[in-house]
Amino acid sequence: MKPVKWVCSRVRFWAFAVALALLGLAGTAAAAPLQPRQAEVIASDQIEPPAANDPRWRSVRLTHVEPAKAAWYRVRFEVDGAQPPDAGGWMLYLPFLYGGGRISLNGTPVAQLLETSPQRYVVDQRPQLLTLPPGALRAGTNELLLRVAAAHESRNAILAQPSLGPQAVLQPMYDLRLFAVLTIPMVTVVSGFVVGALVLLVWWQRRQEVLYGLFGLAVILWALRTTTLVVDGMSPAAWEVWRLLYFVGTGGFIVVLAVFTLTLARWPQPRLVRGLFVYWALGPVAY
Repeated sequence: MKPVKWVCSRVRFWAFAVALALLGLAGTAAAAPLQPRQAEVIASDQIEPPAANDPRWRSVRLTHVEPAKAAWYRVRFEVDGAQPPDAGGWMLYLPFLYGGGRISLNGTPVAQLLETSPQRYVVDQRPQLLTLPPGALRAGTNELLLRVAAAHESRNAILAQPSLGPQAVLQPMYDLRLFAVLTIPMVTVVSGFVVGALVLLVWWQRRQEVLYGLFGLAVILWALRTTTLVVDGMSPAAWEVWRLLYFVGTGGFIVVLAVFTLTLARWPQPRLVRGLFVYWALGPVAY
């Protein structure tokens, strides 16, 4: 089946691309980044940072999940005094900051990322690679202060283990994760809609080839579902429509793929097929 061959060729292509990215990452393994493993946290939605001597600070191990809509994290780390810290253009890498937040280093603002608000819902999958302000990093003890917000419809504020170092060390880590969480989903969305439409066109010309119709529909539904991974925020009104499409795409893909399998196995069960399509409709209707 030509669509299956096309999918296999795409898989081989992206496997090769991932292998190249991993080789690039391995090339910089000798210069390991600084990765603090410990932090202190306070679950609080206050805008201003808590006091340094606030008794609510407690020690945690990174990566850490705090069951709160927002939390403040304090991360202390040491920089070798033998090397000028800013000579290599140091940066901060975070694998994700789903709900946005604020970051400062030794009292100097580093970044303020968009958080969920009544005007905009935020669910950001992308990694963050942030330039540290000149002069903010010093030899000896340093302190990162982060306000971490929960993503919309999440009850947890999550801080992944941060990495600090020169851009040459952190850039491959950033590129690899960006490729995994954004580039691949975008390629999946575009190729899914294109391939699905072409396969449905073949089915339209040859109606007796039911498998083509089911395969094309399944691919389009998966592409529809994957679009939720490439959008980092939207208005509340658009969000409701978006979530409805997510339920339609996810449930539809599962059901259509099940029907495709039954048809391929030449095990027609009309009642079962009708039951599956009713099951598909339950999620969106309930939502």
